[in-house]
Amino acid sequence: MVIQERLQQGCYILERSGRMDFKAGHMFQSAMKTVQASGVSHIVFDLREVSFIDSAGLALLILANLGCRELNVRFSLCQSQHSAGDVFELTNVRKHLTIVGTVESALSSTSQSITR
Repeated sequence: MVIQERLQQGCYILERSGRMDFKAGHMFQSAMKTVQASGVSHIVFDLREVSFIDSAGLALLILANLGCRELNVRFSLCQSQHSAGDVFELTNVRKHLTIVGTVESALSSTSQSITR
């Protein structure tokens, strides 16, 4: 289980590989607290290398989104291209989360919203 962090164009990007499940919870929550405290206005969580997401993983993402809203921070997901991405369709979680295809499209939406 690995979460890599980087700052790009004023956004904090978290990249996750492996499984997004109950065991990932502590590491994910710790990373989110650190990033939220950094003062950035947009967090992008890249799930493209995630091979599995269960209900606990979905709950972590929804809670992260709610925490970001409370801090007035945008939270976007880059959807997994693997079968893990099907979980978003099956659970209808798309209506609660901003899901994009790539980090670049998330960054593009950030710069567009800033220039408005």
